Amino acid sequence: MATSRNLSSSSGSSKKRKRDERLHVDEAKISTTSTNYNCRLPPEIMEEILALLPIQSIYRFRSVSKSWSSFLVSVNFHKLRLKSTQPEITKLLYLDPKGIVISDYRAGVKTPTITNLCYPPPPADLGPGRKCPYLVGSCNGLVCLEYAKDYIVVWNPFTASYRPLPAISLQYSCYLRTYSFGYDSASHDYKVLLATRHTGNGVRLYIFSLKTGSWKKVENPDDTYLKCIGPWPHGLFLNGALYWETRVMGLSTVKKIFAFDLGKEKFYDVTKSPDYGYHSLGVVGEYLCICVFSDLDRLRKNAVWVMKEYCDEASWVPFITYYSPFDKDIAATYADYVCDFVPQSAKNGGYMILKYNDGNLHVLKWDNNLEESDRGEAYFKNIQFYRRDAIPYTEALASPYACMEINRGA
Repeated sequence: MATSRNLSSSSGSSKKRKRDERLHVDEAKISTTSTNYNCRLPPEIMEEILALLPIQSIYRFRSVSKSWSSFLVSVNFHKLRLKSTQPEITKLLYLDPKGIVISDYRAGVKTPTITNLCYPPPPADLGPGRKCPYLVGSCNGLVCLEYAKDYIVVWNPFTASYRPLPAISLQYSCYLRTYSFGYDSASHDYKVLLATRHTGNGVRLYIFSLKTGSWKKVENPDDTYLKCIGPWPHGLFLNGALYWETRVMGLSTVKKIFAFDLGKEKFYDVTKSPDYGYHSLGVVGEYLCICVFSDLDRLRKNAVWVMKEYCDEASWVPFITYYSPFDKDIAATYADYVCDFVPQSAKNGGYMILKYNDGNLHVLKWDNNLEESDRGEAYFKNIQFYRRDAIPYTEALASPYACMEINRGA
């Protein structure tokens, strides 16, 4: 019996040894492969195939070899991913009592998957009370965090890589700073925009470029726009520009939308906002939108309108109508729009996140095949978030340092 067990053990060890030898040979082939990735397909075809894969699969492929690992986090591959037709799964980042939380609500809308993230540690000398950062914005997998007035971090929650930005040296002391975050596709550069207010010295504008790794002052910005940028909200990013809404000077009830082009680094007027009463600015897919809130007959019937033609005031059209999910006073039901999420079928419906001014988040689900009055199921009731911080987020392998590769190679 013992002999039989020994033979069986010996046979098992022999099989394991042969399997390990085969694995070793396969790894050797992969590790000696250069740009052809150990594949008979042309490199450019292989790269396009990789760009279409889900982000979790791409992340696992980093362990194939050093050449694969370096390519999959490179600027060139990041560009391929941005051009890819593969729909990205948008998640939600928000603050709760434990810190920064990521939610994949589409895995189960009524019981969304919620994970607490280990965000970058603040510096030791930051002091108490500011250990958890503000969420400035998110773009292509990178998130901008503000811990204190002069400590900003660009972070990738998926890879856990992060990059602290150098503190900016200001000529005058300021009493207010407002940060915004976006991406310039023409130069493939992520930029942090800083507007500062100074006692007796007006408003100034600065830009940090992840490509150059330095701050610069924007010369002669239009004060008309600068004075409209307050402590909140941060600029809304869409298609290479940051957007805000403000009241037209001298007309207390009329609002206009203006933007800052991250490529040209200039402000410009977009359009007047529709005069639909109280509303807030947002983004639906590739369109600017406004959320309109009504307390008519206490029905709490709200609507989302989108601007179909850019900069055309006459192109605002209704997108969806829904009823406030709260059984509370009207004053507590006004919401600030976060984003809509790419639906399984854009023709049939989708999801939208609303953050309410009493500290609640709601996922609004609608179905275009239903009657208007039946659209809109609300979830996430009583999920509290802090400091009005809740932003959309798409997982990616983008490195906060990747933009510097282009600059060094230029």
